[in-house]
Amino acid sequence: MEEFTERLEEIKTLLSSNSRAEKPLVYSSLLELQERFVSDPSLIRILAQYSKCLLSAILTDIFYDDEEIAARALKCLGFMIYHPSIVPAILVEDADLIVDSLARVITSTKIKSVCNFGVWCISIQQFKASVLAVHFPSLLSATVHALDNPIGSLSITFEGIQAVLKLVNQLSEKMRDSSNIWAPPIYRRLVSVDKRERDMSERCLLNIRSTIIPPPLTLSKALLLDIKPILLPGMNELLNKGLKVQSVKAWEWFIRLLGPYAIKNRHVVNDMLKILEQTFSDYNPQVQLASQVLPIAWEGLIDSLIHPPVSSETCSSVIKSDGFTKGLKLIMTPLIGIISSKGDMSVRYSCLNTWRYLLRKLGSLINSPSVIKQALEPIFEAVFQTGAESESMSLWNFCIEIFENFILAKTRGMGYDLNDHLTLRWLPWDLNMLGFHIKMIDILISEAAKSTVKTETRSLICDTSLRLFKFILKGVQVELANQSRKYDETMLILKTVLSFVKKIAEDLTSKAWDCTSLLFLEAVITDLQPSILGCPLYKVAVDLGYINLVQYVKEGRHRRLRGISSITYMDMVSPVVYLTLLHFSVVFQSALDVLKVEFIIERVDKYLSFLFSSYDTWETLHVVIDILYEHPGSSFLNIWVATSKGLKNHIDGSNDNLLLKLEKDSFGYLSLCYLLSYPLVALRRLKESTEISELSIISSQMNLELACVIEVWRSLYSSVKVTSQAECAMKNSFPEDLSVILNGFFDENFSIYSSDQDLDFLSLCGGIVEQILITSLQGNGNEDNSNYRRSGGFSNSLDFAARFMQLAWTIRGTSVSIYLVTSRVFSELTRFVGQLHLKQDILLFMEIISSPLLLWLSHEDIQDKSTIQQLQLLWIKTLNNLQSCWPPLIFDSSFLKLQAPLLEKTLDHPVPTISEPTITFWNSTFGENIKLDYPQSLHHILDKLAREGRVNLHKKKSLPLEKCQSRLVTSKQNRVSKRVEFVEGGMNCLEENARELLGLKRKRLELTEHQKEVRRAQQGRGMDCSGHGPGIRTYTSVDFSQGNEESQDSQELRNTESILELLRNTH
Repeated sequence: MEEFTERLEEIKTLLSSNSRAEKPLVYSSLLELQERFVSDPSLIRILAQYSKCLLSAILTDIFYDDEEIAARALKCLGFMIYHPSIVPAILVEDADLIVDSLARVITSTKIKSVCNFGVWCISIQQFKASVLAVHFPSLLSATVHALDNPIGSLSITFEGIQAVLKLVNQLSEKMRDSSNIWAPPIYRRLVSVDKRERDMSERCLLNIRSTIIPPPLTLSKALLLDIKPILLPGMNELLNKGLKVQSVKAWEWFIRLLGPYAIKNRHVVNDMLKILEQTFSDYNPQVQLASQVLPIAWEGLIDSLIHPPVSSETCSSVIKSDGFTKGLKLIMTPLIGIISSKGDMSVRYSCLNTWRYLLRKLGSLINSPSVIKQALEPIFEAVFQTGAESESMSLWNFCIEIFENFILAKTRGMGYDLNDHLTLRWLPWDLNMLGFHIKMIDILISEAAKSTVKTETRSLICDTSLRLFKFILKGVQVELANQSRKYDETMLILKTVLSFVKKIAEDLTSKAWDCTSLLFLEAVITDLQPSILGCPLYKVAVDLGYINLVQYVKEGRHRRLRGISSITYMDMVSPVVYLTLLHFSVVFQSALDVLKVEFIIERVDKYLSFLFSSYDTWETLHVVIDILYEHPGSSFLNIWVATSKGLKNHIDGSNDNLLLKLEKDSFGYLSLCYLLSYPLVALRRLKESTEISELSIISSQMNLELACVIEVWRSLYSSVKVTSQAECAMKNSFPEDLSVILNGFFDENFSIYSSDQDLDFLSLCGGIVEQILITSLQGNGNEDNSNYRRSGGFSNSLDFAARFMQLAWTIRGTSVSIYLVTSRVFSELTRFVGQLHLKQDILLFMEIISSPLLLWLSHEDIQDKSTIQQLQLLWIKTLNNLQSCWPPLIFDSSFLKLQAPLLEKTLDHPVPTISEPTITFWNSTFGENIKLDYPQSLHHILDKLAREGRVNLHKKKSLPLEKCQSRLVTSKQNRVSKRVEFVEGGMNCLEENARELLGLKRKRLELTEHQKEVRRAQQGRGMDCSGHGPGIRTYTSVDFSQGNEESQDSQELRNTESILELLRNTH
C-alpha cells in the first residue's frame, strides 16, 4: 500500500510541474494505477483521498492543445467522475468545476479525440442531478454540439447520443422541455443514407420514447419546420435508393413526434402519407409489412390524432369536434385501403392489429354511431366480403369476435357473457345500432351464397351468421320489452327484422340455399315474444314476391275456399302471420328438391309445433291452409303430412281441449275440414299437365307413400272425433260438414278419373270413406240396437261413400288394389247399415246407395272373392234392415217401383248367395201383398221365378165380403181428419179404397230439421246420386219416408180390418 501511496505522490508532483514532455507518461501511469485500484477497495479509498489534489492539474491539462495530454487527462477524469467510490469524495465546488470544464472543452476543442472523450465523460458521469441542473444550459449546448458533429466524427455522434440518454435519465423534465433543441439532430439522422447513423438514432429514440412521446408542443413545431425541407426529401431519397423499409420506419417516428400538429396540419400528413402510398404496391412482403402494417408506425399516427375523453360527460363534445372526425378519417382511409387490397396476408393481419389498437384507443367512443360508421363498418365489410377461406380465416375470425362482443354487450349479465380479450369498452347498444347489425349479417350471408364458396366454408359462415343473428334478436327482445318504448319504434324494429329475413329468404331460396333461410325464420319466431309477434296492433304488409306470383298465376283457376278469407298480396297482417307465409313460401319452393325433403319436413314440423303451442292454433292453421291450397299436387303432400302430425300432437297434448272452443262454421272449424280435404285435392290428376309447371317452382314429383298419408289422415281425424265427443259444436256435424267439402272437390274432378292410373286417388278416398263411416254415427244413439232414437244427419257421409263406389266401378279394371279398398268400404257400409233401425234412415240409405250398389250388383264377373263376399253381406244386411226397421215399411207398388232396378238384378243373380236372400226377401215382403202393380222391368224375371215356384206373386188366402155401396165416410181420429170413399168390388175394392185412403192428401206432420234438409237437397238437385231426375219420386219423397205422410198417426191404418172397424164407427 505504501508503494501505491508513493507512486501517487510522485504522479502528483509530476502533474504539478510544467514538464510537458513527461505528462503523457504520467497520465499513462495514473490510468494504470486506476485500473489496478478497481479490484482493491482499500486502494480505491487511497485514490479518492488524492482526487482533490489531482483534479486541479487534470482540469488544466484537458485544455492542452496536445491531443496526447488532453485525451489521457480526460480518460483519467472520466474514471474519477464515474467510479461510485470516488464521486462522493469530490466536493461540490470541484464537481461544478468539472462539469463546466467539460462543457467548455467540448465546444472549444478542434481535436476530435478530445471532443469525443469530453462527451464521453458527460455520458458516464455519476453526479447528482442538482449539480447537473446548475450547469444544464452548458451541458445541453455541449451535447448538441456533439450531435451536430461539426468535426464529422461518427464516434462523437455516438457519444453525443449516449450523453443524451444519460441526461434524459438524470434530468428527464429538463430534457423533455428542451427536446426541441437536442432531438432534431437525432431524428434527422433517421433519413440518413448511412445505416450506422440511422441505427444509432432509432435506438436512442426507442430508449427515450417515454420522455418525448407524446411530444411537447415545441418539439412538434420544430419537427413541422423540418418536414418539408429535410425529412420528406430524406424519405424520398431513401425510397429512391431502395431503402423503403427504412423510409417507413422514419415515417413512423415523424408521425409520432408531430403529435397534435398532425390534425392542424393535415396537408403535411397527407404529404407524408404519399410516402407510404409509394410502397403499397411493392411486391416485397417485407416492404409491405413495414409500410402498410408496421404497428408502431400506425400507432404513432393514432396516438397523434386520437385523444379519448377523460370522462363520459365529454364524449359527445369530443365526437362532435371537427378535429376528431378529421383525424379518424385520416387514419381509417389508408387502413381500409390496406384491408381491401389483395396484399400479403401477414400484412393485412398486422393491419388489423393496428386497427384493434385504434379501437382500444377510442375507449368508450367506440360505441358512438358515427364512430362505428367510420371505424368499424368499413373494416367489417372488407373482411366479411373477403370470406372465410383458409388464407383469410384468421382475419375473418378476428372481426367476428369483435362483432360478437359488440352484440353481446346488449345482453351482458343475462346469461350471455363477453369473451373479449381485446379489452374494448363496449356498452349496451340501442335501437340505432340494429340497422348496422343487420347489415353485417346480410353481408356475411351474401358472401356465403356465392357459388365460388366451398361447402364447408359456406356452412361455417351460415352457422356463425345464425348464431350472431340470434344474439341480435336477444337484444331486440330487450328493446321490445322496454315499457317506455313507443309504438313507432316497435314498428320500426319489427319492420327492420322482417325485411331482413324476407331478403334472406328470397336471396337464399333463389340460390338454392333455402335451408338456411328457414333457420333464420325459426330464430325470429322462437326468440321474439308472442305478445309482440302475435299482437293485432302491429300490422305489416304482405309484400312477398312469391305470394304475388302464385296468386297472379293461379287467379281464377281454383275456387275460393268457402268460409275462409284468403290472404292476398299487400294485405295487412300480424308479424307472426307474415313470418308463417314467408316460411311456407320457402318450404313450397324447396319441397320438390329430393335431397332437402327430410330437412324441410323437419323444419316444418318444428316450426308448426312451436306456433301451435305459442300462438292461436286456428289462426295458424288458417294461414297454412290458405297457402297450402295454392299448391295442389301430390308433390306437396309431405308438407300436409307434417302439418297434420303437428296439429294432431297439439290436439292430443292440449290441456284445455281446444276443440271445445271451436264454433261451427268458424274459420278454425272450416280450416280443419279443409286440412282433412287437402289430400283429395293434392292427388287429383289434372287434365292440363302444365297447370303447376307454369309457376316455374316445380321441378320433379315427390314419391310419398300413400299408406303414410292415409294413416296420418286417420290419425288426425280420430283425434278430432275423440276430442269432440264432448259437448261442443263439432259433436255430430263434423263428419257431415267434412263430407260436404269432400263431395264438392270430388264432383269437380270426377270426370277426369277413368283408368287404373288413378289408384292412389281411389285408395285415398277409400281410406277416408272407411274412417268417416266408422265415426259418422258415433254418439248418435244407434250403436245399441234396442235404442231407436233418431240418428240425425249422415246423408253427406253416405253421398261421399256413394261417389267412391261409383268411381271404383268406373276405374275397376283388373287391379287388385281397387278391389281391396272397395272390399273394405263394403264392409264398413255393412256395419253402417246395421246400425240403422229407423225407417227414414233406412230409406235415406237406400236412396243414396242404391245407384252405385246397382252397378256393383250388375257386375257378374267380379274375380275378387273378398269383394264378392263383402258385396253379398252388404246386400243381405240391407234387405234385413228393410224388413226390421221401425216403423215397418209398407211393401206396396210405390215402393216396389223404387226397388225394381235392384230386384231386377238380384232376384235372378247368378251368384246364389245374392239371389237366394233376395227371393226370400221378396216372398216375405212383396210376396205377401194382395195386389201389386208390377213394373214392366220385373215381368220377365218374376214370370220365370214364379213358374219355377220360387216367388209368390199374390196372397192365396182371401176373405169373402159383402158388396158394399158407395158412400162417403168422414171420421176424426187421433188428430187426423179423413175422408174415405168406398166403391163396390169386394175385397179388391176394399183394398184399393184403403190404399186411396192412405194416399189422400192430408195435413202433414211438422218435419224435423234433418228432414227439411233432405227435402231441400232433393228439390235443388238436378240429378241425384241414384240417377233420378226432376219429377221422379225418390225413397224419401214418397209417403214411405214419412209413413205414407202420416204413417205415425195410427197403427190401425195399416190393415183392412182396422179400416172396416173405422167405417162401422162412423155410422
